[in-house]
Amino acid sequence: RVLPEAPWLEAALESLPGRVAELGPLGPLCFAAAFVLNCCVLLPVTPCIISSGFIFGPVLGVFVSFLGVVASSFVCFWLSRTYLRKQVARLVCTDARVEKINRAVEMQGVNIIVLLRLSPVVPFSLSNYVLGLSSVSYVDFIIGTAVGYSPWILALSFSGDQVRTLLERDSSDSLYFWIFAGILTAILLRTITDAADEAINKADLGVGLK
Repeated sequence: RVLPEAPWLEAALESLPGRVAELGPLGPLCFAAAFVLNCCVLLPVTPCIISSGFIFGPVLGVFVSFLGVVASSFVCFWLSRTYLRKQVARLVCTDARVEKINRAVEMQGVNIIVLLRLSPVVPFSLSNYVLGLSSVSYVDFIIGTAVGYSPWILALSFSGDQVRTLLERDSSDSLYFWIFAGILTAILLRTITDAADEAINKADLGVGLK
């Protein structure tokens, strides 16, 4: 077995897609709304994306997750630009890293946002508020978020669907695949993070990217 013995948990997980399906067309919309609320209170979005793949499958799960990511990032960005600007500024005013990131975003726009979304330099939920303090446009912010976070949406939604498959088939054949995928992801993540760090440092020094 890949999953530990927990009959009550397995039963709850197996019944979850059916419960959401009972909501009909409102199911994906309710999930996306919960996604936005989750992000607004600075909770991680990764569990939401995995859950989306688990509940809705790889195709609809990707769509719902993409909708949730774009909508939640826009709402937090807008709040930081308007009603919560003073609070957010006060929260991060002593963080030199935030100043460097905002300076890089203002210089490089979409390029830096894409790198930030691909790497965990700043947690997704928090970064939406932080980027709201910069002068980047709404369009650049949404494009950078959509492009940069798409690979994570695809990967995590697929992972959620595979968890559901493992529960249904009770097979350990995929264990080696997930070990390999985890190692590969860690390597890619490290590479992307280093690239984001380098880009931010160059922008902080006033060096343009080519």
